[in-house]
Amino acid sequence: MKLVITMSRRFGTGASIIASELSERLGVPVYDKAYIEEKINDHEYESEAEAIRRKALYHPRTLCFRYS
Repeated sequence: MKLVITMSRRFGTGASIIASELSERLGVPVYDKAYIEEKINDHEYESEAEAIRRKALYHPRTLCFRYS
């Protein structure tokens, strides 16, 4: 089963702590928007959606979060 959890948040809500804790409990990697944007800038991915799809292929369980 492929599992991708996405979190949208506002600055200062502590979501990065929640994401880290959830990642640890579920045993899944965490990718934040800064990481994905860096990979897009390095031309590894063309879009955020492509990055998430590809990460889900290699890591069937993935947690992504971003600031809103």
